Amino acid sequence: VHNAQTVFDETLTVAKELLDGLRERNVKASFFLLGENIPGNEQLIRQMKEDGHLIGTHCYRHVDLTKEDAETAISMIRKTNREIEAVTGEEPVYIRPPYGKWNGQLEDALDMTPVLWDIDTLDWKTKNAQNTINVVLSSVKDGDIILMHDLYGTSADAAVVLIPELKKRGYQLVTVSEMASLRGGMTPGQVYHSFRP
Repeated sequence: VHNAQTVFDETLTVAKELLDGLRERNVKASFFLLGENIPGNEQLIRQMKEDGHLIGTHCYRHVDLTKEDAETAISMIRKTNREIEAVTGEEPVYIRPPYGKWNGQLEDALDMTPVLWDIDTLDWKTKNAQNTINVVLSSVKDGDIILMHDLYGTSADAAVVLIPELKKRGYQLVTVSEMASLRGGMTPGQVYHSFRP
């Protein structure tokens, strides 16, 4: 049985190992942060920024924003944006809404670009590094956005195997904003699942 502090410490260790692994391999990723997890993790977030990763908003808590009243949902996103800006000096412009749920009310109220995914590794569910590796390698195509989580050691283990293998196959690993710039930019109001040609 783990107490909350033990789980929190393990999560921090995994996130730090992942960031260090990305740094060693000169790979940039896109991180979407939960606001409630920012306090106490400022140094990790500063490392994300220093290493050139994209830092976006997930939400304040992991909830389906379309099931919240619009005012509450918007307030949680703005609160998270402020907390990220307080650490990084930059307000996020990208959001990955929990469960990929987004609607017109949120779009109208927030000047943010929703970024979803087209490969869901289900790493949070399987907690199996080899399964995560197999899902990615069996389906990846140019322009894909791959969804993984930095909470689990198995996901970090999968990432360090996937990075050299994807590079060997000719893929360049980039942030969402880098991929957008390579593919002609992003259109306001559009939700992005991938940047396939």
